[in-house]
Amino acid sequence: RRILVFTSYQDTADYLFHELVRRGSQRLACISGDGARCSEEPKVLHKHIEPVLERFCPYTKLYMERDWPDFAEKHASWEDYSRWKPWVRDQNETVHQKLENPVEVIIATDCLSEGQNLQDCDTVINYDIHWNPVRVIQRLGRIDRIGSPNVQVRGVNFWPSASVDEYLGLQNRVEDRAVAIATAGSEVPDITERVKERLDDESFQERQEEKMLEHLESSWEDLEDQTRTLSFSDLSLEIFRQDLLKELNQQQKVYDAMPLGIYTGFKSTKEGAPSGIVALLGYPSRKNGSKTPYKRHNLVYIDETGKAIYDKPGEVLQFLSDHHSEERYVPEAIDANEDGAISALSNSIKTWLRSFSEGDALDDLISGIQGGDIAMQPNTADANTLEEQYDPENCDLILWFTVTA
Repeated sequence: RRILVFTSYQDTADYLFHELVRRGSQRLACISGDGARCSEEPKVLHKHIEPVLERFCPYTKLYMERDWPDFAEKHASWEDYSRWKPWVRDQNETVHQKLENPVEVIIATDCLSEGQNLQDCDTVINYDIHWNPVRVIQRLGRIDRIGSPNVQVRGVNFWPSASVDEYLGLQNRVEDRAVAIATAGSEVPDITERVKERLDDESFQERQEEKMLEHLESSWEDLEDQTRTLSFSDLSLEIFRQDLLKELNQQQKVYDAMPLGIYTGFKSTKEGAPSGIVALLGYPSRKNGSKTPYKRHNLVYIDETGKAIYDKPGEVLQFLSDHHSEERYVPEAIDANEDGAISALSNSIKTWLRSFSEGDALDDLISGIQGGDIAMQPNTADANTLEEQYDPENCDLILWFTVTA
């Protein structure tokens, strides 16, 4: 039995590997773009991954993909491989050591999802499902290959929890694209039961083909707009991280010297986006001269009444990114620091913050933090702490954008 666990991020692969090793797992390896680590020496990084793969898939890597002219019975069968193993022990000590020290579980990033024959393995686990079904197919394709010694192979998908999937739309996104790929003539495995049912439904196939013909009359940009949903990359802010790091490295001293409350603004080109403010808030406040690092940041886009339009960092950053080429525009009253205009913006931020100290909002926030099936009840100390964190007097307005509809 062999298990291949795929994850999109190297940090996740490293975390799983070290946690399993810490809990006593053996015959385990982790492979990423940096190289390979094995459970017997978890701190040693091997730059070459092929020796680890040979321990994981000896039938494929050591027996089938090598020439053994002195072994007359070499054929693509498990029985001949079973006869070859005792024979090779006396012929090649290196191969013998690899057979004696197998790797049974590999945790890998997508560096292993292409160009590898891993037919010994019978199970692929998608620890985090990729939004692109082609990547999912490639992962399963490492083991679902001609010449596999396994009668059956399995694919196991870890989907997000219901609340997260509702936000991401990930499962529908993967299923819809898998069906579209199949309709175009490519072979697609049954990623989920719903994919299988849709592909078996002839009337659905006809409707899908009609839909594809309609899409051919649209531009690629139109199709992208119709299918835009969020992914795990949006939650991790990975699509912004590299640009932000590059900017910070080039302008570190400039940003370090910036005072609190710096601002700019723009006219929104997005339909339905109301006038308001995008604010970056930090807690606890440094108004008393403290240099204590902020324990929490909030990046939020709120309208003039204090209602949140976007309160997830990825959404707000995307909104700002969509307007990055717009000319600076700030209403004259705000640029002139008129009390009425500044007070209106200040009150909208305070209204949004104070909404968290109201009963229902506070209960929702606590339950969201605790989540799941854990039997925990909010106590008075929890509530007081959250009320303190969302008290306007305990927060700094680090920077802000005016948004004009």
